[in-house]
Amino acid sequence: PPYLENEAPAPGAAGVPFDTDLAFDISDDGSGVDQSTIVVEVNGVDVTADCTIAAKGDAHVGVSYDPTVDFGYNQTVTVHVVASDDSGNPMDATYQFDTVTDTQAPQVTQKDFSATEGWVSFHLTDDISGVDTPTIAFTIGGTDVTADCTIDDTDPLDVSVLYTATDGWAYNVQLDFAVTCSDVAGNDIDPAEEWSEQSQTDATDPQIDQFNPADGATDISV
Repeated sequence: PPYLENEAPAPGAAGVPFDTDLAFDISDDGSGVDQSTIVVEVNGVDVTADCTIAAKGDAHVGVSYDPTVDFGYNQTVTVHVVASDDSGNPMDATYQFDTVTDTQAPQVTQKDFSATEGWVSFHLTDDISGVDTPTIAFTIGGTDVTADCTIDDTDPLDVSVLYTATDGWAYNVQLDFAVTCSDVAGNDIDPAEEWSEQSQTDATDPQIDQFNPADGATDISV
């Protein structure tokens, strides 16, 4: 019967890029491969119609598949192929490979704060799949201010976030910050990353000055 060879990615491969294509040869040392009997399934879905199938001499048929949707991170991909040779001998073969592993959530780095200028900033970094920007949520004192932030995700592996208070920070308050987000692989910052900063301190009581008439003045006209 026919058999598979030259599988790419190879059976049992690990750390395969999530955007990989599939390729393999179906070979037969006897009567040759009957192309009309080839069926290719990927993760249980028949993708035969989306494959490029072409003879490579009398004894080999090349098959390639470019998925319309990339595989996910941390995924085991199962390839199932059936075919027969021209004498009717059947082949039923299955192999698997694993895509890139990403089990680490994004990290909050480079926290910065200005009590006088009224802003706070930080970076979200993720070295493998990258930060999933739409999942970013930033709160101050429990109030979600994400929509008011300037987010630069030009580099999805290092996303910067800046929030500037419209009227600056109020005096004498503790500012409690919290941020959550996920990476493209679905790893969450959970629980939220939390930290606090102190706004400007004003402990001086109001003073009364510029008295008119002056304090202690006498003989004031009435």
